[in-house]
Amino acid sequence: MDASEKPPPAKKKRGSYTNRFVPDLWPFIEQAVKQHPKSLYEALFSLQHIRKPSQVGSPFDNLTISTLKGWFEKDVTGRFVLQRKYEEAIKLQFARSVAQDKGLWGILKDHPVAF
Repeated sequence: MDASEKPPPAKKKRGSYTNRFVPDLWPFIEQAVKQHPKSLYEALFSLQHIRKPSQVGSPFDNLTISTLKGWFEKDVTGRFVLQRKYEEAIKLQFARSVAQDKGLWGILKDHPVAF
């Protein structure tokens, strides 16, 4: 390789992803926004102080205000409400969790007695 050739750029590593629409986490987010309907900052602050007994940090430590602003919008009264497109995503996630708990998921979900 001579001086005019540059090495290819390094691959960007993707950060960790936490699906917060799961039934274990979403009710806490929904409750915090209901308790603080006019301030997502206060809702975020209350979420980040939730601790599980077996964990050092909060499951919401990496949640940002911009993420909350992406999920919630102000209605005509000035209160934050969940955007419609996310309501459907949450319903689907909850239904998927229930199906997985019952063992009904994947290609055989419509045929529980396949064997």
